[in-house]
Amino acid sequence: MFLQFIVSVIAGYENLDHKVLLAIRALTDYIFMAHNPLLSVASLETMAEHLSEFHRNKSIFIQNGSQGEMDHLRIPKLHALIHYLENSYQLGVPNNFSTETPESLHIKMCKEPYKATNHCEYDCQILNYLDIQDRLVLWALFEVTQNQPSEVCTFTTIDRSHSQSAASLLDT
Repeated sequence: MFLQFIVSVIAGYENLDHKVLLAIRALTDYIFMAHNPLLSVASLETMAEHLSEFHRNKSIFIQNGSQGEMDHLRIPKLHALIHYLENSYQLGVPNNFSTETPESLHIKMCKEPYKATNHCEYDCQILNYLDIQDRLVLWALFEVTQNQPSEVCTFTTIDRSHSQSAASLLDT
């Protein structure tokens, strides 16, 4: 993992602004702590301090132009770090947290539907596309239950308050 070397590599750079080192060290400390399978309240508070330290010093990346063509550092993955802490307080530490699931959902819910549009006024087209996809899934479920009535297919209803048998929903 490159994170274990990044602070020492950056520290060896000439004319390094001290804020760069502080920001990178705070962010890497936060990331390393986030990998722990169990975190105490004290650990979460330490992580919050590391995140605050990063945010206090991140302006150096805008000042020295290392953010590229952007004039800001409003990056979704950096913003998600705040929510990671909030969710950890409320729900406990997520096991093996990664952004893979949200990214795959983004592909299924945004990118693929966008490709199916004519790229003009695409909002309504994307919503229609997703509605059609949902209906196709429900139709496939209906066909499975009709073709194989002996097998009970269980799924969660829309309000997700309780599970019901697909066969019982079709009887109503």
